[in-house]
This record gives sequence, structure tokens and C-alpha cells, in this order.
Amino acid sequence: MGGMFMPMCNAITDGSVLYFVITIGLTIVGNEWCVWEAVPKNYIYNGSPNLSIIHCCLIFSVTVQVLAVIRSINEILKHKRQIRDFENGVEGVEKPKTDGMPLEPKSFALQIFAYFFL
Repeated sequence: MGGMFMPMCNAITDGSVLYFVITIGLTIVGNEWCVWEAVPKNYIYNGSPNLSIIHCCLIFSVTVQVLAVIRSINEILKHKRQIRDFENGVEGVEKPKTDGMPLEPKSFALQIFAYFFL
């Protein structure tokens, strides 16, 4: 699939921190604050709906997840390029720590799909 050469704040190890924080917060203070209005109707554009706090949390969460997956994909592909360049003898490329496993695009796409929808 690909080696795991990702630093802190990646989708694999840190993807669910926001959910734990929200769940613990709801346990402590209840859920009434979730429906408080955060953005009034027609504020963003004419005809836009009002957004509650939970809508804003969900928008933030999905945005962070998408960025984390994009960063993870970039790190995997960058490592694969480094392996290829090292094997081809490109000057200035250091030997990678390990070559990881071969990248299988079908399995990779399935894991990304499962990350968002399961």
C-alpha cells in the first residue's frame, strides 16, 4: 500500500481528536449549545441559511480531514518519488529509510473512501 512516513498531525494518528473533544464536551455541559446560532441567516450571501455552532464544527472537521488526507497522500507519493530517484541514481537524493510496500492504487482509493464514509 505504501510506507507510513508521516509526521505528527496526520490523518492516521490525529484524525479523531476533534470528535473526542466534542464528545467529552457534550458529556460535561450537555448539548444545548450545539444549536445556538453562530452565523445568522443571509450573512454569508443573500439566501444563505443560518448556521448553528455544530454546523461550524462539522464544516471545520471535514475541512481538516480533507487536508489531512491530501497531506498524507502527498507524503506517500513524495516518498515513492524519493525511492525512484534514488534507484535511478539521481544526484543529491539520499537513500530512503525503507522502501515501504508497493503502492496499490485500488487499495489506496478504497482506504480513502472508507476513511470518509465509514
